[in-house]
Amino acid sequence: MIRDIIEEIKKVNQMVDLHSTNKDSDFMLKQYQSKRNQLISELEYELEKLNDFDNWKDWKNSVYL
Repeated sequence: MIRDIIEEIKKVNQMVDLHSTNKDSDFMLKQYQSKRNQLISELEYELEKLNDFDNWKDWKNSVYL
């Protein structure tokens, strides 16, 4: 899941770069920037879940040692 989001961010970044050089595509630029922000939020959420899971594993291991 995290890798998929990162790959999607890379693709969107390429589109942002492409549309940022073209003055006529301001609407598309804003759309891609919004999509990138959404993907970054999803990535942050997935990383938080992963961190929570790691913290849970550490706690579980410390309790059952």
